[in-house]
Amino acid sequence: FLEKYDMLSQAEKGATFLLASPFGKDEVWDNIPVEVQKVIIEKAEQFLRDLEVSFVSPGKVNPNTEENIEVVFLVPEALDEAVAVVDPPDVRVNINLKSGEISLVEQM
Repeated sequence: FLEKYDMLSQAEKGATFLLASPFGKDEVWDNIPVEVQKVIIEKAEQFLRDLEVSFVSPGKVNPNTEENIEVVFLVPEALDEAVAVVDPPDVRVNINLKSGEISLVEQM
């Protein structure tokens, strides 16, 4: 369906998009059309902008489960050569494909 129909064009803000897929968590992202991938990443970026969180695009996508996609963005300090970082700092956004909920991933 995602290849034939623009499933997100009629969705209102806050709408829930349920993605049923025969693919497992490690394959689902690669099988989502690029146009839909872009919309998912844009939603994660807008979520961070609304929270006034600094981040660097593009984000890296980590499918966690069949229902959850985690989008990882570096923070600006990670790109500053004057700042020594062993493990680059990042901010992570979780998108639940079943409920449509978007949330920050708490990191220790």
